[in-house]
Amino acid sequence: MSQSRSLEIVNIKKIACLLLVVFCTQVSAHNSLIGIGIRGGGQMYLTSAASTTGDINSAIGGVGGIDLRYTFHGFFTDRFGMGFVVGAGLGYGSTKIKGTNTDQYTSYDYLLNRIEYTVDSKFHQTTKFTQANASLMLAFCFGNFTLNIGPRFMMPISPSSTLTFDEVHINAYYPKYDVTVRDQLITGVLSTPATQAVSSLTPTYDVLLGAELGYEWNITDKTSLGIQLFADISVWNPKSPITNNQSPIIAVGKIADALNPVPTVTTNTIDGKIESLRYLDFGLRAFVAFSVVKEQRYNSRIHPPRDTRKHHNRYLWW
Repeated sequence: MSQSRSLEIVNIKKIACLLLVVFCTQVSAHNSLIGIGIRGGGQMYLTSAASTTGDINSAIGGVGGIDLRYTFHGFFTDRFGMGFVVGAGLGYGSTKIKGTNTDQYTSYDYLLNRIEYTVDSKFHQTTKFTQANASLMLAFCFGNFTLNIGPRFMMPISPSSTLTFDEVHINAYYPKYDVTVRDQLITGVLSTPATQAVSSLTPTYDVLLGAELGYEWNITDKTSLGIQLFADISVWNPKSPITNNQSPIIAVGKIADALNPVPTVTTNTIDGKIESLRYLDFGLRAFVAFSVVKEQRYNSRIHPPRDTRKHHNRYLWW
């Protein structure tokens, strides 16, 4: 019984070793590429309003950039490979936020008459910035098709934003006289469009989840061209806009000079009206890739020698 048991253990070890040799032989074929790409598409902030006094919406801006990558695939079959992509890039783009808001507050005129203000505004904000990014993604290839998925680190450089009020209406109700005055000098007027530079809502840095789906064509024995659809969405950033800020976006000051009864109208940022802010970009990436090792045939003691270029647009290396 013990001898039979020993033979079973030996046979199991032999089978395990054989499977290990086959597996290692299969994944020993690999490719190693350096690629240069250009990206272009749209980018935006996914926003939600912190206040019910208005409506905050995202608008699509543009994004473009260049990147440099190293791609490695280990092949389990002639057509299926898995590995990783390490890359870095630099780009420039803009995002937009548009919305409406209604501020309501009480003030007094120079005769100490109470004024109940209702200020309606329509605005848009444009943010522009250069962005540096780095990525480490899992890479899959299925024949000529490629799929990359994984985290991307994005750092905005020199962000700036401009807030423009497209339309403003100032309504002032005097309870003492039961009268409403609209857009008059004595109650405050803001000529539109009114534009001001504001602090950017862009996060200090952002961690994104990225995905790329593409196709590659062989050009020479060492070069291939490809195109990919890409999308990146924010999954974490360290900075959140200030919420629950009750300061009005359009503020009408008190009249200080009775001889010149024209109140000063000032504008503020919309930071306090935004509850959450998440980055999203999407578009197309075109690239050229170059192999960085010498091509060899697929040699194996388990399998007969064969040409590894059944994967037409990729080259498998020992």
